[in-house]
Amino acid sequence: MAGSRRRTLGIIVGVAVLVVAAAGFAGWWFLIRDDAPPEADIDTAGQTLDEQAGAGASGGIEGDWAVDTSVGSFDDFSGTWAGYRFDEELAGIGTNTAVGRTPDVTGTMTVSCAEASSSAPA
Repeated sequence: MAGSRRRTLGIIVGVAVLVVAAAGFAGWWFLIRDDAPPEADIDTAGQTLDEQAGAGASGGIEGDWAVDTSVGSFDDFSGTWAGYRFDEELAGIGTNTAVGRTPDVTGTMTVSCAEASSSAPA
């Protein structure tokens, strides 16, 4: 009988240890782990734009411009998107990088004499 109680107690302690370990891992995974995507790189964006425009694209920025959402993909961030990034410090948890991005970007602008003379949401 005493052996049975010890065995039951051992199982309960083992399960409790597993639950605490799983809760600790879940807390780290959802609260502490920094899974922010890489920072946007203007050089890479320019290369992507050149590749998508092709060799026939000629220079000059004068004219009317509109956001083209058909270029690239939001999945790999090669398309049009807007976002924010900042480092936050959470009390008792530590630092983390918060990132938000959206592909829902619209707008137009007119460039004249190398200056944007007007802009408006599309």
